[in-house]
Amino acid sequence: IAHIIIFMFSVVQPAVAFDIPENAELNYSGKGWQCQRGFFRTGNQCREVQTPKNAELDYTGHDWKCRQGYEKREQKCVKFSIPKNANIRLDGNGWNCNFNFKRSIDKCVPMTEEEIAYQNLIIMMVRACGNSYNYDVTGSCGGEYVSGNIDACSKSKEVSGYVTFDNGAEMEFNGDWVSKGEIEGTDGFGNSCELEVD
Repeated sequence: IAHIIIFMFSVVQPAVAFDIPENAELNYSGKGWQCQRGFFRTGNQCREVQTPKNAELDYTGHDWKCRQGYEKREQKCVKFSIPKNANIRLDGNGWNCNFNFKRSIDKCVPMTEEEIAYQNLIIMMVRACGNSYNYDVTGSCGGEYVSGNIDACSKSKEVSGYVTFDNGAEMEFNGDWVSKGEIEGTDGFGNSCELEVD
């Protein structure tokens, strides 16, 4: 009886050494580095995040945000007051006008009948959409590499957004889901696009 033995060989990629700068650590993949909390990356080094008065580190730990009751203006946190017919935003760093009111500099004024009708139309469209999702995507359009961002609804296969080419040109994108994580469509030039969710 003849025995056939099959040997499987795998190609092992050589490890690439890299230096981890001060105030940095290995990232989750172990193949790169990231700045520690309280520091941000600039080039090949980590610099300390300088938080102005009434600010704190944001959820990433690599930038800052104003504390509740303050809003960001340039590189400062300025205390704000909430005008009549407005309410504080969920993040606590600003305010929004109440329903059927619109912002006019530092106050809220009533919307016109046409603006209210348009607002109601948007609300109906959102309800018809179901859950709304936003995805970063990469792929190709007309054979060129692109990256971009698209919006999608849970009750529709249609998606829309934009793609950016390597040369910096930004184009509108419209398409459809073809499978989970895969999208096909066209850009503003009519080029065929194949995208994947990152």
